[in-house]
Formats: sequence, structure tokens, C-alpha cells
Amino acid sequence: MKAADAPSDLRRARRRFLLAWLALLLLLAASALSAHFHLGVGNLIAGVVIAIVKAGIVAWVFMGLREAPGLLRVVAATGVGVLLLLAGLGGVDFGTRRDEATPYQRPEAVPPALVQVHPAADHPRGRRAANAS
Repeated sequence: MKAADAPSDLRRARRRFLLAWLALLLLLAASALSAHFHLGVGNLIAGVVIAIVKAGIVAWVFMGLREAPGLLRVVAATGVGVLLLLAGLGGVDFGTRRDEATPYQRPEAVPPALVQVHPAADHPRGRRAANAS
């Protein structure tokens, strides 16, 4: 790398980081705005898509996957693949469960372990005071 290229590389990197930051801010605003619209399942889909795009921007620009060697990109893609596999298996498990109420079992009556006695009933003055009134 020549010394003359260093300032231009710095400017390009600064510009790339600024654009990524602005994109993340716009996606944050889109995420906040989408929460105010009642789209049903569309809110979930919009939120997940926005989150995936934001994670991609962070990984590509800020984590340096853009300039990373091929093996590091393969490792990152493997991590994303494992995450998607686990999310898919969780979705299959959730989707295949039946919604059945659990059988109700009436609780048995259990006698109290301690019997609370009013202290005034045991004290001689307490009995007199209770009888006088």
C-alpha cells in the first residue's frame, strides 16, 4: 500500500461506517414505526426481516466479514446455519403440538398443620376482658 492511498482508504472506511450507521438508524426507525401498525402476523415478519438485515449489516461492515478470508466467512455462515436449524426445529416442535387442556384434578383437603389460637383466649385477663364486654 502506498502512502498516498492511506488517506483515501481512511475516507472510504469512514464513509462505509457512516453509511452503515445511517442504515442501522433507518432500520431502527422502521422497526419502531412498524410496531404502531396493526398488521397481525405482518408485524412479526417485518420485525424478523428488519432484525436479519441489521444483523447482516453489523456482521458485514462492523465485524469485518467484508474483508475476511474465506474460511472465516464459512465459519460465520455455519453459525448462521446452525441458528436457523435450531429455530426451525423449535418451530416444528411448536407447530406439531396439540392444544389440549390438561386434565383437572381436584385438590385433596389437607388438614392445617398448625392451629392458630387467639392469645387473648388463653390469658386469664383476656377472658375476663372478653366476658366483661
